Amino acid sequence: MVSQPAKLPRKPNLIVFLPDQQRADTIACYGGKKVHAPNLNKLAAESVVFERTYVTHPVCTPSRSSLMTGTWPHINGCTRNSVPLDRRFRVFPELMQDKDYRTAYMGKWHLGEEGPAGRGFHQWISTENHGDYTNFLIAAGVTPDKQDGRFSELVISNLPLELSRPKFLEKHACEFIEKHFRDPFVLVVAFVEPHSPYNGPLNDEHPLSEIDLDPTAMLPENENIPLRYRLMREWQQAEAVLDRQRLPRQFFFGVTTDENRSIRQRYLGLVTLVDQSIGAILGCLEQFGLSDNTIVVHTSDHGDSLGAHHLFGKEVMFEEAARVPLLVRLPGHAPESFHNR
Repeated sequence: MVSQPAKLPRKPNLIVFLPDQQRADTIACYGGKKVHAPNLNKLAAESVVFERTYVTHPVCTPSRSSLMTGTWPHINGCTRNSVPLDRRFRVFPELMQDKDYRTAYMGKWHLGEEGPAGRGFHQWISTENHGDYTNFLIAAGVTPDKQDGRFSELVISNLPLELSRPKFLEKHACEFIEKHFRDPFVLVVAFVEPHSPYNGPLNDEHPLSEIDLDPTAMLPENENIPLRYRLMREWQQAEAVLDRQRLPRQFFFGVTTDENRSIRQRYLGLVTLVDQSIGAILGCLEQFGLSDNTIVVHTSDHGDSLGAHHLFGKEVMFEEAARVPLLVRLPGHAPESFHNR
């Protein structure tokens, strides 16, 4: 009898979910018990949970540069937004140097207008200006509201669920999995949500009566913080007063308790929106029998102050802006928590 050659074990797949501006405490394992995120909560229960994960710099481009290259922003040059990542710094698919893998990046790149093409990624589905998502909306009959043919965030944030960015990325991610389920693959799904503007199709998902504010949002303003943070707070509050007269409510920062609670409600609706698409993509993995052969990572580029310390957005080294979730589901490994890492 002629013996058959041993079948080589299949190389594991990797999926990275990268929402923009998702705080750690929007998942139950980090204290977000009231947030409607069943798919992320299930993923956390199956994952290694890193309990103290902080970004190198709570701003989109610098943080993403670190995540993609493993280098500090002051080393790779991405110390502020909209700085292209120098090609001398290779991103992780390039660092792998394994040509067996099919690779795709879907969603927000924010590391240069050229995108991830030619940087170890074979495919890019863009949600940025004049990209695939813009073309998708035009084909769906949505008219651009900008003279250069782009869509403003006001228009995008008011679209129905089926035309939302997470649903768009979900569809393309599932198509990629179906096409390459026989091959080892790397897939990054970079959602724009729950980034501001705090508005979307699930604004009323969380009852306003159940929305809790950060304790520091209720305290008198503390002047014992860095001058730059105080100036940011003063600017945001001044803008809120002006914007009440000329913009929809989701486009100005909150000042009153009711405004803060409403902003947080809509923010959590965006978290749920992303959660639903993550659940659908994980469902595609199961459909093609890949769950036990796929490493799944969920994190964020930074958090959001959401009224804490009377601030909104990021750019500050307070806990709410600098701390992010980090979940890693490893096939065949029991879930556990990693403290202080």
